[in-house]
Amino acid sequence: MLLGRRTYDIFAAYWPYVQGEMAAMGTAFTEADKYVLTRSNAPLEWENSHRLTSIDALAEVKRGDGPPLRIWGSTTLYPQLLKAGLLDELNVFTFPLVLGEGKRLFGDGTSAAGFAVQESGAGPAGVSWATLVPGAKIPDAPPNFPPPNPRDERRQAAIKDGSW
Repeated sequence: MLLGRRTYDIFAAYWPYVQGEMAAMGTAFTEADKYVLTRSNAPLEWENSHRLTSIDALAEVKRGDGPPLRIWGSTTLYPQLLKAGLLDELNVFTFPLVLGEGKRLFGDGTSAAGFAVQESGAGPAGVSWATLVPGAKIPDAPPNFPPPNPRDERRQAAIKDGSW
């Protein structure tokens, strides 16, 4: 598992102690190697936890012969992983509700990136999912989008000069 420090703290406070029907998952998470990308020197007390202090250290782990790294949460890592070319696949789940304000999946300053849809679907409760692979070309315009007409050209010019 690859986790940022805050997600690690959330997981470490829950999964080793969970009981009932989720106990097997808690055991699996505890037995798994957990790589924590952090600048903090605070102890990593959960079994099989390993501190990574840089993206370069993460790249070294990724080059190793271990299983694929999985991330749950830890949204501050995604922009760094994209920029370093270390994100192989992104699974996005969309729930049929609007909460209003909230945390963005990719924060401010994230560079544009194209993704190809590898798989997608929806469950019976309306949760849709997509498996995305980075590296797709970002289109100049949506497919089959008509060329700009004179009115739209004036609107786009107004946007550029700040008068729109």
